[in-house]
Amino acid sequence: MQPSRALLCIGLLAVSVSSGNAESQDEASLTIGADLEYRSRYLFSGVPFSTGSVMQARLALGYSGFTFNALTNYDFDTSELNEADIWADYYHQFNELIAVYAGGAFYNFKNFKRAGKWDPTYEFYAGISTSLPGNPSLYYARDFELTDGGQIARLTLSHEVPAGTVTIIGTGNIVYNDNYYRVGSNFSHLDLSISIKAQLGRFSVTPMVTYQEAIADDFDDFWVGILTLHGDF
Repeated sequence: MQPSRALLCIGLLAVSVSSGNAESQDEASLTIGADLEYRSRYLFSGVPFSTGSVMQARLALGYSGFTFNALTNYDFDTSELNEADIWADYYHQFNELIAVYAGGAFYNFKNFKRAGKWDPTYEFYAGISTSLPGNPSLYYARDFELTDGGQIARLTLSHEVPAGTVTIIGTGNIVYNDNYYRVGSNFSHLDLSISIKAQLGRFSVTPMVTYQEAIADDFDDFWVGILTLHGDF
């Protein structure tokens, strides 16, 4: 499949499924969103899952605290779709300061363990987010298949600054990796990102630059550029 045709297919997957009329549903609790995202390199929890650029399409359906997500990944170097994931979670806002969520994921990777073959893996995840200064949040995930019960924990700090018609967002993460898509248990890496979000009606465009700094010897430093088109329907 040529890259231009693949981009069209991926875009249609995200947009056509989410183009139903949400107004006929419960407007107070139903949300439908879609992302089309270009990445110069695909890093999954700091681990490179591509040697070059990829395009990802994501669909998110939310209702009364529950969210269902689906994602596909197209790799330009191999000219194929090599990932198809679904995951769902429940989100609860306790008060203005604290919210929690928990869910499960079914990831399906092609060529990850066997060339030309699809291999699924299953994961539980949970997190807590706050609106305290720096918006600190914690995320935890445990994989039950590919990594023999590997787990990961991530601390995130972020800050937004309105600047005219756009919002500048700075984000930092530090990650503890316990045999999660690698052999080893220690702080694996940290990353810093800056993005600029522009809202255009129901759509938003967000360019982002991320720098990953390796902490563990089996991780590498990376610069990654990301461009996200998001739509709410």
